[in-house]
Amino acid sequence: MPHLSWPGSRYASLTRGPMVATARPARLLCRSVTICALAGALLLCTEATASADTTLRFWHFNMCGAKIADYCNGGANQPVSNAIKSSIENYKPDAVSLNEACESQWGTTYWNLNAAGIWSMNSRFVATRTRKLEGPDFNCNPYDGNRRFGNVLFSRQTILLEPSQVPLPPANTTETRKLWCMVVDLHRDTVYCTVHITRDDADKRAQIERVASTVNQWVDDGIPVVLMGDFNVTPDDDRLDPIYDSALGGDAHGRFEEVDEYHNSSTRCRCGEATQHGTNRKIDYIFVSARDFYDVDGDATTSSYSDHDPLRGSATLDHTP
Repeated sequence: MPHLSWPGSRYASLTRGPMVATARPARLLCRSVTICALAGALLLCTEATASADTTLRFWHFNMCGAKIADYCNGGANQPVSNAIKSSIENYKPDAVSLNEACESQWGTTYWNLNAAGIWSMNSRFVATRTRKLEGPDFNCNPYDGNRRFGNVLFSRQTILLEPSQVPLPPANTTETRKLWCMVVDLHRDTVYCTVHITRDDADKRAQIERVASTVNQWVDDGIPVVLMGDFNVTPDDDRLDPIYDSALGGDAHGRFEEVDEYHNSSTRCRCGEATQHGTNRKIDYIFVSARDFYDVDGDATTSSYSDHDPLRGSATLDHTP
């Protein structure tokens, strides 16, 4: 694995971090001639399949877990957790990103997935609220004595490096926005990230630029990156220029393409299906590093449990560094 600077972690520099004690995922990547168990069947992996690129699926959802209004959940666990579990079992994503999740909702979802014995996934939660979340407008149910609120990553792949947290400006606010990423075990070790950009227009540009400067550098160092999240801006907004690859138009100068970039079009565009519930605005994204992935595809679905619609998509990881 190329040199990776891991901000906010005890690993200042590494070529390979220590293995985290998580279960080997059900989906095995064949790297040599061997017998592999895949979805309960035996598959003989030849040299030809060993060199085949890997198609991955991704699922992102701003679940509006704490807000007490509209379609949101107000801290309730079971209904939204059951819906997320069903969607994961149906779509079978390799990575899942959740924004605006109560820790109790994450715990319930994680338990339901693994207790079902159908879809084993590794997962981590990171809090963004600096105080317990409860009140007349927002609420999170207790989990281990706390009412924490934040973001979630799930991965079918083994987690090789514990999540890194990159705080986003401004500092000293009630909610500390974070870019949150972890390294997972694929043919080429790959970084999965989630982020939730603020709704405050005064801070959006600085937050997106901090995200872009971090993930673009990893891509330049030869590391595949998947970046998922609610960016609270539409695709044509120039604040996304540091994320989008130059081939996507405007003044884009980033390293990423988006899975829904062919929406209603035969050519690539800064576009995509709406994800803000009841509007025509796309504000949720699944970005993949353009130099490392190809054959992207994506679409938004629907949900009765949030003011956002889930976004799902796929991309094929090139095995050639």
